[in-house]
Amino acid sequence: MIRKLFYRLSLCLVCCGFATATSSCGGDDNNPDLTETITILSSDLIFEPLGRTGSVEVQAFGTITAELESDWCTATVNGNVINVTVEDNNTFEGRTALLIIHADGAQRKLPVQQRGMALGSLPVSSHHSPKAGERFSLYIRHDLPIHLNIDDDWIHAEVVGDSMIINVDRAPNNAIRRGLIEFECGGFESQLDITQYDMQYVLGNYYFAGTGQGGVAQAFRFRLKKVGNDYFMNFLNSDNWENNDLPVEFNEGLCELTFHSATVLYEEGANRDIFYFFQSDGAVVTSPTATMKARIYYNPFVGTHYAALEDGGTWIGSPLIGFVIYMTRSIVTTPVVQLVDPYIMWIGDDDN
Repeated sequence: MIRKLFYRLSLCLVCCGFATATSSCGGDDNNPDLTETITILSSDLIFEPLGRTGSVEVQAFGTITAELESDWCTATVNGNVINVTVEDNNTFEGRTALLIIHADGAQRKLPVQQRGMALGSLPVSSHHSPKAGERFSLYIRHDLPIHLNIDDDWIHAEVVGDSMIINVDRAPNNAIRRGLIEFECGGFESQLDITQYDMQYVLGNYYFAGTGQGGVAQAFRFRLKKVGNDYFMNFLNSDNWENNDLPVEFNEGLCELTFHSATVLYEEGANRDIFYFFQSDGAVVTSPTATMKARIYYNPFVGTHYAALEDGGTWIGSPLIGFVIYMTRSIVTTPVVQLVDPYIMWIGDDDN
């Protein structure tokens, strides 16, 4: 009886061992995919432009390792968590790297994605602030921190959210003063020019002077005036073109006048006056694409607001150094004003 029981038990053990051996040696259909032995429990691998650390939590057998072939992100393993640290993306282009996770002969590949930065320019590059001072804000879209640099102690600025908030102190006198806010974001640099003055000390009467023919100083008076949104030079003391307006551009943020060549002052039938520029080689520029600029500032040596006319940088020929107004009467053309190295000088407001 005992022998029969032992025989039956031995037979059972042999059969069980055979069945186990048969199962372990089965075909590929019974083997799981190696990639399926690494299970992703959570993943945080999509990044904004600002650098930070994200992580991937996995479930796997054996020791977990990870690799990243990239110069802008790194990976470290802490147990079953892979931490991925990305640097700031200082470009406008998005970028992708590949994270490869290994464990017990298996691997998983996951993309690491970072969006390109967005940086919106300020709505203006220059700003006119009144003498009384002011507080104002400008919208600037940005992802990365903005770093400000201000050398002038009468200008104060900070970035709050997507706004640059600026405070300008009250000016101590009527002189024009200029300041600069420089800012940097993600390696990109820009600036905001701030000019502080009251318009009543810019609009008004000026001398327009320079070196005339034969090296003799010459000057005439004009009034800078504003009509609607347009600016004009109104000549005051010329027999030929008195009370004729010369259209000019005025940048209030820079307190700067721009003169265009070939601008007509007066026209009546065949008679007309036209404003031109001189080049340094003596030739006259008759193209309206040629400009000269005059940025007005307070000159302590003359005790008033002053601006030299300078080449506006829009002409490809030799530098512009002067201007001439030609008068045409009965087909005869005569220069009525011809100045080299011209400048303007403020002599009073509109009430004078």
